Amino acid sequence: MKRPMILLGGLGVALALSGFTSPDTRPAPDAITLCLTSLGTQVAAVCRNPGGSQSGYEGFCVCPIEARQVAAPPCPEGEDPPTPNREYERARMEAARDGSLYGDSYNGQAMCLRPRDHRG
Repeated sequence: MKRPMILLGGLGVALALSGFTSPDTRPAPDAITLCLTSLGTQVAAVCRNPGGSQSGYEGFCVCPIEARQVAAPPCPEGEDPPTPNREYERARMEAARDGSLYGDSYNGQAMCLRPRDHRG
């Protein structure tokens, strides 16, 4: 009776160590939280920065109940995000259906965001 329990326990540990568990769905560490309403407009996220305001890390963010949370890439140094307009907001809503704007573009420009300044 003990032998099957030990084998099952060992199998569970082996599966956990092999990465057979559920896929990692966390956003990239540099991801910026974007909150979008059903109309495609952006609303403010509420963030907690566990590293303190000097870390520059966005930390844990949540969106208001009426908005959907989307992971967006930061714009590279010297690049600005697309200029918001109604057409861009529609394209962004379509691109955000998968929960991310990584790899998405609008008129040849990456759908990125300026990083937030967390230094207070």
